[in-house]
Amino acid sequence: MWLQLQNSPWRGFRRPGDRALSAEFFHFRRHVLTLCIVLTLSAAAVRLGFYAKADALSIWTAWQGQTQEGPDFPETYLVKNNRHRAPILDAQGLVLASNLHVEILCHEPGQVTNPLATAHQLKAIIPEVNVANLAKRLAGNQEWLTHEVSPIQKQQIHDQNLEGIVYCRDQRRVYPYGRLFAHTIGYTGSENQGGAGMEARLNLQIQNSTQPLQTSLDATVQA
Repeated sequence: MWLQLQNSPWRGFRRPGDRALSAEFFHFRRHVLTLCIVLTLSAAAVRLGFYAKADALSIWTAWQGQTQEGPDFPETYLVKNNRHRAPILDAQGLVLASNLHVEILCHEPGQVTNPLATAHQLKAIIPEVNVANLAKRLAGNQEWLTHEVSPIQKQQIHDQNLEGIVYCRDQRRVYPYGRLFAHTIGYTGSENQGGAGMEARLNLQIQNSTQPLQTSLDATVQA
C-alpha cells in the first residue's frame, strides 16, 4: 500500500515505516564524503613529500659523514674538470641516469699550422660549428674542439687527414627513461655538471661516488 505524503518536505511516495531521504540530506552527505576524500589525499601527499625530502637529506648527510640531521641542502658545488658521474638508480635498481663513453674531436696544441684553413675544412663536415671560434681553439692550448661527433663525421674527418686532429674520450649523461622523473632527476649541462634537480643538488656526491646512487623512486609504479 502506498501513502501520499501530505505537507511533507519530501516529494513522492513511501511505504509506511520506510525511511524518507531528503534531497538536502543526500547532498550534505555527498559533500561530507568528498571533503573526507580530499583531506585524506592531501594528507597522503604531504606525508610522501616529507619522506622524499627526508630520504634525499639522509643521503646527503651520510655522504658528508654527519650523524644528525642538519640544515637544508647546501649550495651546489661544481668540481672543475671532472667528467665522471655515478649512475642514479630507482628503488628496484633500474638505471635512471648514467654516463655513456663517447669520443669528441680534439687537437694536439701546436700541431695545427693553419688553424683557419683547418677550421673551414671541419666546418664542411660539422655544419653547426663556428669557424672563428673553432680557429681560435685550434690555435690555443685547449685540446677540446667540439662535442661528440657521429661515426660518419669521424670517418669523413679521418679521410681529410688533417694535421694535429685527434679524438679524446669523454662521457655523456644519458637518461634511459626519457622525461620520466625529469623534474626530480634533473639534467646536466655541456660540461657534465648538474643543472637542476638531484643532478644539481647532489652534484658533488654524484661526481665523487664510486657506487651508484639509489633513490626511493620507482620507475615501474611511476610509468
